[in-house]
Amino acid sequence: MTMKQKKLFENKSLRLEEYDYNSPGAYFITICINDRKCLFGEVVNGMMNLNRLGKITGKCLIDIPNHFDNTEIPIHVVMPNHVHAIVNIYGDEPVGQTHAFDSQRHAFDLQEDREHQKLPIIIGSYKSAVSKEINKIFPSLNFKWQTSFHDHIIGTERALENIYNYIINNPFNWQTDLENKEYLKTLTAKEKEEKAKEYYKGLTRNA
Repeated sequence: MTMKQKKLFENKSLRLEEYDYNSPGAYFITICINDRKCLFGEVVNGMMNLNRLGKITGKCLIDIPNHFDNTEIPIHVVMPNHVHAIVNIYGDEPVGQTHAFDSQRHAFDLQEDREHQKLPIIIGSYKSAVSKEINKIFPSLNFKWQTSFHDHIIGTERALENIYNYIINNPFNWQTDLENKEYLKTLTAKEKEEKAKEYYKGLTRNA
C-alpha cells in the first residue's frame, strides 16, 4: 500500500447517507450491464477472457486518470456482465470535467455536472464513454448500463485488502457470483439476502 493510500484512511468513516462524495477517499465501485447481460466475454477455467466489448470497457476504465485529475484506478476487473474497480480520489482540487469519449456533451450538461459531486461525475462520464464507444462500433447492439452504480467507501486498510483480494479472485469465483444470473436462479429470495449480507460483511470486516 502506498503512502497516498494510507492517508486516505485517516479520520475516514464508513459510508453515511449524507457522505460528501467530494471528499478524498477510496471507493469500491460496481457497475453492471443492463439486465445483467453477459456481453464482455466469458470466464474459462477461472480466467476472464475479454472480447472486443470487454477490452473497450477495460481501456476506458484505466484511462480515467488521464481525463480526471487527482484520481487513480489501482485495481479493476471486467467480468462478463459487470465491472469492479477501486477509485482513489486525492486532494481537494477539481477532478476535471469529462471523459475523452464524452466530448460531445452539451455545455449545459457540463455546467450541471460541476454542481454535483466528484465520484458520480467520474462514473457517469465513464459509463457514457463506454456506451458511446461500443454503440459506435456495434450500433445494432444498443448497449446500456444499469441506470445507477454500486459504491462502497473503503474505511480501513483491512477492508482495502479484502476488496483487493475480492477483485483479484472474482473470475475464479464467478460460478457463485451474485451478479451471475445463472447462479441467482438457483437461490431462493432468503438465500439471496443471506448471501448479500455475507458478501458485504466479508468485504468490510476489519480483522
